[in-house]
Amino acid sequence: MGYSFRSKIQPVKTGTVPVLQIKDLSEKSEVTLSSLDRIELSDFKETHVIQKNDIIFRSRGFNANSFLVPATAGPLILAAPLFRIRVTDRSVLPAYINWYISQSSAQTYLGSIAEGTTQKMVNKQSLANLPVMLPPSNIQATVVEVAKMAARENELCQEIARKRSKLVTTQLLDLIKEK
Repeated sequence: MGYSFRSKIQPVKTGTVPVLQIKDLSEKSEVTLSSLDRIELSDFKETHVIQKNDIIFRSRGFNANSFLVPATAGPLILAAPLFRIRVTDRSVLPAYINWYISQSSAQTYLGSIAEGTTQKMVNKQSLANLPVMLPPSNIQATVVEVAKMAARENELCQEIARKRSKLVTTQLLDLIKEK
C-alpha cells in the first residue's frame, strides 16, 4: 500500500522526493513521471518506494486497472490508495502481469470482490488472491509484444480515421467554396 498522507500533499519546489499519485496515471494505463509533485519526506518505508517494472494498481474507483512503472530517478514514493505490486519471480514478466490485470477474466474477478457502494475498493488481500494464468516466460513475452503491437495498431487506425475525417471535411468545404 502506498504512503498514507494525513492531509493533501503540498508540493515543495525544492522537494527531494517525487510522489506518484492517482492523478499521475493516464487513461492509457501509463505512468506520467514528468510532472510528479515533489515533497520533503523522511519517514517513508521501503515498501512505499517504487522502481522500474513495479506495477501500480488503482485500488479505488470504478476502474480496477494497473500501470507498469517505466523508470524512476532516485526514490519515488507511492501515495495511498495505490498499491505496489513487485514481481520477484524471474520467470514472471511484470509487463505480462500488468497486461493480465486488464483482461476480462481478471476484471470480472476484481469487479466481483470490490467493496463499497459509492466508491468501489479492492482490498490488498483480494488483489493478492487474483487467479492468474501463467504460461512459460517465452509465451508471456510473446503476449506482451503482440499486445503492444495491437495497441499501436489501434492508435494508428484512430489517427488514420481522424486524418481521413479532416481530409473529407476540408475537401467538402473546398467544394462548397467553389460554388
